[in-house]
Amino acid sequence: MQSVATNIGRFLLHFLEMQIPMVFGAVVCYLLLRLIPSGSSFATVYYPGAYLYTAGDIFFLTVPVVAWMIFRGRGWRQSLEMAVALLAPVAAIIVVGELAGYAYRPWLITAGYPAMSLGMLAYLLYRSYANPPAGSAHGPKSNAMTDQALAHVSQSR
Repeated sequence: MQSVATNIGRFLLHFLEMQIPMVFGAVVCYLLLRLIPSGSSFATVYYPGAYLYTAGDIFFLTVPVVAWMIFRGRGWRQSLEMAVALLAPVAAIIVVGELAGYAYRPWLITAGYPAMSLGMLAYLLYRSYANPPAGSAHGPKSNAMTDQALAHVSQSR
């Protein structure tokens, strides 16, 4: 039972570790918006609800997470997988919104972060299932038993 609690704690800590760079990106995006003078020509195209703002928001939420993963040695493949997991829910919202003709961009500013967090959670759950920690029922023990069984079969030939 302690092992389960430890694994859940590790998982939640890892999820929190991935949320911190995402929050950092959200703060940078917010501060960037505040630095733009309201009378500037850039303010006419970069405001909450505009396509450019939506793209910037998604960029500032995704890039810090990917950069943190690369910095922590996760590699390009896992970092790219995480980027896809972060972008997929938002892309689904955008596609459905465009096809339905619904004005989704204003509320995407609020719903984008939770949607991306849900994508991150799904990816981390998938990774923990695909690559279980050492000593779990689906991890190296079962592989060791399979290796022993295969060695026994090959010896009997």
